[in-house]
Amino acid sequence: MEEQLTEIKAKCTFLLFQNPSNHYVVARFERMDASHASLIGVGHIKQLERDAIYRLQGVYVQHPKYGMQLQIRSCERILTDDEDMLVRFLSSAHFSGIGKTTAQRIVDTLGRDVIDAIRSDAQVLDQVPGMNEKKKQAILQGLRATAVFDDAYARLSASGLNTRQIARLEDVYGDDFLEELKEDPYRPFFEIDGFSLRASEQLAACLGVEMQEERHLQAQLLNLLRQSCFQSGSTCLPKESFLSLAAQRLSPEIDAEVLLAKLCAAHAVVEWDECVYDERQYTAEVTIAQKLRQLSEERSHPGEEELLAGIRSIEQEFNITYDERQIDAITGFFAHSFLILNGGPGTGKTTTIRGILQLYQRLYPSDEILLAAPTGRAAKRLSELSSYPASTIHSLLKWDLETNTFLVDEKDPLHCDVLIVDEFSMVDNRLFAQLLRGLPANAKLMLIGDYDQLPSVSSGQVLYDLIASERFPLYSLQRIYRQADGSGIAALASAIREQQPLSFDRDVRFIDCTPAQLRKAVWEVVASALEKGYDAKDVQVLAPKYQGGCGIDVLNRDLQALLNPPDPFKREITVGVRIFREGDKVLQLRNMREDAVCNGDIGEIIEISSEGEEGIQGPVIVVAFDDQIVEYAQETLSYLTHAYCISIHKSQGNEYPIVVLPIVREYQFMLNRRLLYTAITRAKSGLVLLGERELLESALQKNDHHVRHTGLVDQLHRFFGPSDELEIPAPPILE
Repeated sequence: MEEQLTEIKAKCTFLLFQNPSNHYVVARFERMDASHASLIGVGHIKQLERDAIYRLQGVYVQHPKYGMQLQIRSCERILTDDEDMLVRFLSSAHFSGIGKTTAQRIVDTLGRDVIDAIRSDAQVLDQVPGMNEKKKQAILQGLRATAVFDDAYARLSASGLNTRQIARLEDVYGDDFLEELKEDPYRPFFEIDGFSLRASEQLAACLGVEMQEERHLQAQLLNLLRQSCFQSGSTCLPKESFLSLAAQRLSPEIDAEVLLAKLCAAHAVVEWDECVYDERQYTAEVTIAQKLRQLSEERSHPGEEELLAGIRSIEQEFNITYDERQIDAITGFFAHSFLILNGGPGTGKTTTIRGILQLYQRLYPSDEILLAAPTGRAAKRLSELSSYPASTIHSLLKWDLETNTFLVDEKDPLHCDVLIVDEFSMVDNRLFAQLLRGLPANAKLMLIGDYDQLPSVSSGQVLYDLIASERFPLYSLQRIYRQADGSGIAALASAIREQQPLSFDRDVRFIDCTPAQLRKAVWEVVASALEKGYDAKDVQVLAPKYQGGCGIDVLNRDLQALLNPPDPFKREITVGVRIFREGDKVLQLRNMREDAVCNGDIGEIIEISSEGEEGIQGPVIVVAFDDQIVEYAQETLSYLTHAYCISIHKSQGNEYPIVVLPIVREYQFMLNRRLLYTAITRAKSGLVLLGERELLESALQKNDHHVRHTGLVDQLHRFFGPSDELEIPAPPILE
């Protein structure tokens, strides 16, 4: 069979492996087309530079272990020219709704003097094919916002900085930012949250600053601290182990201890209690402790008899009976300004929250109640369960994507009397600190979570640390109500928490299979669910990794063939290595606040409009998210991936009627108790485990691979003192 040769234009974003002896490389690339899709390329290439753009020719192959790869046959570097720069500029964030395809048409039609031509006479845009009034106004507004398109922009763009980074430099340092940063091009790395070391290095190269100046060495050391903390989930590192790491990772001539002392003197790094912190992480932990101290004063509340009477009334209204711990949690909510509600699946958290909300609204009808969760899906689920509106934390705090800042803070706080945050195990230190900055001093705060689930993806383990400090009211629900209703899922979760023998009965099945049998087994389980009347939306396959022979990408292709095979009546388009088809189940990968969809939302493709149709500039995918309809043009197609199988981390905050969870040796280095517990507790009414029982049992004996170093517990002890301990029973803990 003849090989299908593919030619693409792509930027090298990361070198994964490089063999100097034979020039064999494994690298991650980003396609320079509308998809911006990420791909892995392998081949023999003599010189490959990060952030450089190449024309690649090769063949896509399915590696049995590492998944889909492009085997590169030829690689030619493409030098950035003025045309590329103009296209990037016109398709940047300044020009809302203008993608690279439209930008390319503008440049092709109007030439390289396009900016001057439009500013001289906006009517020249009418010459561009597919131009409409909405796009025309977006271009004109963007040009008014940018004001100048000068040599400074051209130089920085050619050096690799994107429009958003350049605009941020202008916002922070003014119109003459190049002159301002000439003496120290690494200032943005230290001073602008999210401005990377790589971007500062590109700025330095543009300004002709030597890469081995001491300021660059300091930036390298701080970057190593930040990256090491992020990778391990820590907010700090023990000083001695960090210096040892620096000796291994940085050049031998670098005196890391001297550089660290200078970073501490400049307040970029904080040394406290024999650990070193990025200043932002240290400030976040101090802020959390300070703000919680202000919230933790007990307030006046209704009497016990009044509260109990209210609880009995709610029990009658909803035909439920609260147990002793649930009643304690409800009355405790009224007694404290800050408290934590902890519980696993099936322990009655939802009915407890409903009781709290109902009783509070009856007693304080004029008070403002806000509900929030870390993700869009979790917020929607909280709203459905509580019958109250809920939003994401980022939306609540008015996060600005362009500047990576929050508009809600001490100066402009939230307007609320009560704030309840669900799925709190997913919240990291810095986000919680910002939430507390925006919370009114007289507000009541309740955090809801499951201590045994995965901690946040970013640095910190806030829920763990708050409970471990033993300084706050903690109400732990342990009685499993679903077990009484025949739920084997809740029973299995409880057995994992309490480290008891596992049982697979009622709505839990374990099917033994080898890695070679796994793909077929997943197919058969999903097909069986469909035959029993379940919808494809009801069945969610979860896995811990994307690449590999049993990874998410492979399973998605298999399940698409089963659940939504090619059909002459369904349109489809290819985006990178993925084929999207009408009827596909898809996952949102980035927040799109303007369209009210968030990272982690799952929807269905209801229409694909092909390029060349009347009124359509490039392919458009239309996705339905519950009652929200969103259009994806070429510049946002890369925000979607298939969702027949998703990662366990992406599943947090959600529940699915049926969860299918493969457990094979290919995953063994990623499997641990907390990860598996999180996956298992995503299932609502059915759970199917596929793989090897011995692997499951051994994985449940393993803790997280990385120890998270944090200082929050010590800061809480520092601000609260030993005399403030609260004698409230702690929950069972996964050590």
